Amino acid sequence: MRILKSASIVFNNGASTVTCVVRNMSEGGARLGVEDGRSVPKAFTLQFSDGHAIDCLLAWRIDKLVGVAFARVGR
Repeated sequence: MRILKSASIVFNNGASTVTCVVRNMSEGGARLGVEDGRSVPKAFTLQFSDGHAIDCLLAWRIDKLVGVAFARVGR
């Protein structure tokens, strides 16, 4: 599904965040736009402004885009 939604990448037990834009989302993952793809860790929580959160694993990164897979065990 093609969407454009603001979210935050949350890691280090909530101590660190990176703002992102969710550009594409499917049942199994998403493509995120970020300022610097190198700042995204291998595992994190994708937090939406409505309070919804999804645990994610980094699948790939190219410049300012990252692909993530949704972890099956989520919140």
